[in-house]
Amino acid sequence: MFRNDAPPARKLATLQGMAIAVCVAVAAAIGGRGEATAALFGGLAVFLPSLWFWRRARKSSGTTDAKQALGALYVAEVGKLVLVGLMLYVGALVFKAHYLALMLTCMACLAMNWVLLAVARFD
Repeated sequence: MFRNDAPPARKLATLQGMAIAVCVAVAAAIGGRGEATAALFGGLAVFLPSLWFWRRARKSSGTTDAKQALGALYVAEVGKLVLVGLMLYVGALVFKAHYLALMLTCMACLAMNWVLLAVARFD
């Protein structure tokens, strides 16, 4: 699935990408194109803000000042939460008829955080 020496962010992106692919395929098979599009948007509402967080957090990784590093992580996390909220709000407005597919894919991507902790090695 992924190499053990890969960074945790890459492992999470891989798992979330796989979850999105599976959810979109299932939604397309069950409900058609509209469900698949809503599922894709629901997955991207978690995936893209996670990438944004990773980039923001990585910028501060070279600092030796703990207060500055922690502040950067807080800013990145708050920004990620705001982006997820905005994207889900837009998704709820656009995909009213397919809200279940949107939210199930979103939840599947969020669950990958726990799967990563369960299966990945962080040596």
